[in-house]
Amino acid sequence: EKEPGLLPGVSSAAAGEAIHYQYHSYGCGLALVRYDALLAEARVLRFDVVTDQGKSLNPAIDLGQVHGAALMGLGYMLTEALEFDPSDGSLRSQGTWEYKPPSAADMPEEFNVTFLAHAENPAGVFGSKAVGEPAILASSAVHAALRH
Repeated sequence: EKEPGLLPGVSSAAAGEAIHYQYHSYGCGLALVRYDALLAEARVLRFDVVTDQGKSLNPAIDLGQVHGAALMGLGYMLTEALEFDPSDGSLRSQGTWEYKPPSAADMPEEFNVTFLAHAENPAGVFGSKAVGEPAILASSAVHAALRH
């Protein structure tokens, strides 16, 4: 019998134990970055992302989601800097004069995306999973590349 609040076929590990997620999305990233020390500029030359999207409902949409999420993650790593007022905690960088989100020009020169095969998700809609989250986190590869 189905437990309240859970999808069919999914049960809690122990009575009274809360399940916070029905499934996990996995992914990883690899980045090749050129850093110009004189100009203090970084350029992502190549970015490879492998992501577990479950059974894709539309691979073209999933690819677009990965590209958008990865670019958002690259912005987190390279250009965005949130500044807060120390006296009251309010956000100082509220517009694009102070806050620099990435643009199409910031896309890696070579961007490779691989979807894991045979990764169907029994708890997802038609076997699918969330697509963007692993790509955002995979962008931390850029941070790691710049540190080395």
